[in-house]
Amino acid sequence: MNQRQRASNSTPTLSPAVRPSEHPAPSHPAPSHSDPTLFPAVRPSEHPAPSHPAPSHPAPSHPAPSHHPSPLRTPQIQQFFRFALIGCLSSALHYGIYYLLLFWTGANVAYIVGYLVSFVVNYLLTCSFTFRTKPTIKRFLGFAGSHAINFGLHVVLLNLMLFIGVHELIAPVLVMGIAMLVQFTILRFVFKPHSSDLGNR
Repeated sequence: MNQRQRASNSTPTLSPAVRPSEHPAPSHPAPSHSDPTLFPAVRPSEHPAPSHPAPSHPAPSHPAPSHHPSPLRTPQIQQFFRFALIGCLSSALHYGIYYLLLFWTGANVAYIVGYLVSFVVNYLLTCSFTFRTKPTIKRFLGFAGSHAINFGLHVVLLNLMLFIGVHELIAPVLVMGIAMLVQFTILRFVFKPHSSDLGNR
């Protein structure tokens, strides 16, 4: 009896078999990203927002600096300044010779010698410095003729100024200014450069 109870106690109890349910739970498939009901497709707007181009800011255009020569650097003005400078140097030379010769001779002789020396120096400097041409006999005669015209113009203009009532201290200044411009114009024709003068320019 005890052996049977031991055998029955040693026999393992079998659990009833688990049977699958006759009505299994419905299986829900994983949502597909292609399902339009769950993930509607994002369609581009039928009326896209107008694209406004970025405002362009063109760089300010700075005009190129002009290289026009200054009015004081034109050849005519430069010639006139050189002409006036030579005239002042010639007058200073004339007066210097006149002053020195007064120690040995009279005023008239001293004045004439001083005038002749300054005249020759004035001509040479006018050729080489003022107009930069070669000295020739023809130009020397034209230079002498311009001085003769200038002297006559001085006399006529001086008397005209005094006749119309200009003060005698002011009249010579006006005469010299007018006569200088006239003589400069004449000398520009006298010393007009030729092909032979191109080498000296």
